[in-house]
Amino acid sequence: MPTDAVLPATAAPSVAPVPFTLVQKDEAEVIAKQRVNRGIRSTAPLVGLALSGGGIRSASFALGVLQALARRDEGRTDNLRHVDYLSTVSGGGYIGSSLTWFNYLQRDKRPADRRFPFGSKFEAHRDQCATEVKPDNTAFIRQHGEYLTPAKSFTSVSLVAVALRNIVLSFSVYFAFVVALTMGVRHAHPHLDAVLPRGWLRDVSGDTMLPAILLGLLFVVLAVLFGMLTALIPKFRPDNEVLYAARVRSQRWFGLVLVWAFAAAICGTVPHLYTVLHDWQGFTFSTTATTGAAGVLYEFVKQQRPKLAAKTPKLNLLILWITVGAIIYGLLLGAYAISLRLDPQAEEPLLIAWFALYGLVAGGLMNSNMFSIGRMYRDRLMEAFMPDPEAVTQRKWRRAKAADVTFMQDVCTEEDNGPYHLVNTNVVLTSSDYASFRGRGGDNFVFSAKYTGSEATGWYSAKTACGGAMSLATAMAISGAAVNPNAACGGRGPTRNRLASFVLALFNIRLGYWVRNPNASQFVKSVSKVVWPNLIYPGLRQGLLGTGLHTRAGYIELTDGGHFDNTGIYELVRRKVPCIICSLASADPGYGFDDLADVIERVRADFGVYIAFDSMMADAVPGNGDPPPDGIATSLKFAKTSHVVGKIHYPDKTTGTLIVLKSSMTNRLPVDVVRYAALNAAFPNESTADQFFDERQFEAYREAGYAAGAGMLKENRTKNWLGA
Repeated sequence: MPTDAVLPATAAPSVAPVPFTLVQKDEAEVIAKQRVNRGIRSTAPLVGLALSGGGIRSASFALGVLQALARRDEGRTDNLRHVDYLSTVSGGGYIGSSLTWFNYLQRDKRPADRRFPFGSKFEAHRDQCATEVKPDNTAFIRQHGEYLTPAKSFTSVSLVAVALRNIVLSFSVYFAFVVALTMGVRHAHPHLDAVLPRGWLRDVSGDTMLPAILLGLLFVVLAVLFGMLTALIPKFRPDNEVLYAARVRSQRWFGLVLVWAFAAAICGTVPHLYTVLHDWQGFTFSTTATTGAAGVLYEFVKQQRPKLAAKTPKLNLLILWITVGAIIYGLLLGAYAISLRLDPQAEEPLLIAWFALYGLVAGGLMNSNMFSIGRMYRDRLMEAFMPDPEAVTQRKWRRAKAADVTFMQDVCTEEDNGPYHLVNTNVVLTSSDYASFRGRGGDNFVFSAKYTGSEATGWYSAKTACGGAMSLATAMAISGAAVNPNAACGGRGPTRNRLASFVLALFNIRLGYWVRNPNASQFVKSVSKVVWPNLIYPGLRQGLLGTGLHTRAGYIELTDGGHFDNTGIYELVRRKVPCIICSLASADPGYGFDDLADVIERVRADFGVYIAFDSMMADAVPGNGDPPPDGIATSLKFAKTSHVVGKIHYPDKTTGTLIVLKSSMTNRLPVDVVRYAALNAAFPNESTADQFFDERQFEAYREAGYAAGAGMLKENRTKNWLGA
């Protein structure tokens, strides 16, 4: 079986998509057999568990939730055994995929002998009379919370080096094309001057503003012609069909001409500015570089301080435009300077070919999925959350060789105990013909053992989609690919800005993943079968220019599932699951339940499903609860509860229950967690940008998750939301 690193040309047979009714039917058959393995009655209502996004913070919190659900409670079987669906997004996918992985490793045991892989928080893992430590999956993950630097050989410097390596190659390829284009324009100007008629146009032909002037003239001519046609066409076609079609097309073309005229005018100012500031070149370039770096630094600070982003939205937008403008203009100035230094008189066309050739070879031969920082991110996640058994036993970092070649169709099968895992990602569709996909930036795209796909792309068998070589580890990493051009949380954010997306793509700062599109035309498929994703195709048009991101493209890009739904609830509602538990640990310092509100709006718009909460939601907001009984940290604000319960109203008149376990400060938390909160004011909503959790930080969130789950189960004994 090939790995998902390089898919063979013959690995993507032409198959037709299947209807979602068949997807749901086949999933139900697998779940029914998994229930038999777990000893659950077939008539019990379906239960789904959603683990939200939020990086390592969400993974730590969700681990505590899983441990609470799995704990045997007063003689009853553990509640996790009643969970049929596991729907994960981003950080929730770290621990969700870890659960699926460790369950998969138990396949050779009898179903009755398979155990919850993360044990109990009350289980002693060290025998006081022995010197050895039993294998402990939870301890291994806790020890590797700083998963990006898991061993001595993986320092912060090596992490920066990988990112820099990626930036250097990508920038050099695209910069070579800009230099080649600059040389080509300079080389063409004298020849253009020779063929132009005498007059004012010839006088300005040597000027760099000529392209902008010509495009401006084209705009005027087209406007006059179209105005005349509006009177002439109705004389020949009274039905108005031709004029209507012309109006629709003209709106698009007039916009393109205006954009190109504006771009040409900006580029035309580069030689003038270069000449004026000839003696200040160093100052000019350093100014643009410093401005760009300052803007990037501000964006980083803004991510760490969400209140800053909320208080000054207009200033943030202005800073974004200045930052991106400085970077792009500095790029043009640099290309023009190099062009002058290498070929002052623009008489060496061979230089143009050399720069273009470098761009084509270096950009075309690299594999974007393998070279990007996304691959490094995937490997480190896999080694921390899907380790080989030997690594857990030795309590040391090791390469995860087994997980590297374990594919989606291999896990969560009829042989396993379940739950059936849905890994949620987002397919980028900013160029879609459909306004809903275009406005949201994409559609929810799912990987599972049986089927892969979305409403936008169609549903395909996991054995044929992505060449049948999509590993669980890669799916997990795609689901957490938070930083990507043309994508942002909930479809909204600065990276949806076209200029910001351009800069991210220029430096190849992306965690997304390109997959062959089975929904493309036959010709486009044939091209994609023999060309792996690279900086030229689809990187130039779809990546750098941000066009062609639709369901007809040869390659489609998948990113963080949180770019569509950061809760994991969406796909469970699509499947009409009667009882849904959501571990919600996304960053929410204002306690506005933003991600929950987003999914409530989307399931109502897409499925006609209404979700309503009672007054309990206010009880999860800090300030309404009492401090711990021992009186410590009385200055902190505590919530009455860390769970809220809502009612799901499906279109077929059936109802369901949605239980949201919220990361909140309550008096159920132990002393060490309260102390951590007193020392870290942002807890339990520390920035998702922090992906380096030490043991204390990891334990604080895990205990918060356990407290949320235990509190919900205590109340469930009387209200029986789970129906188990």
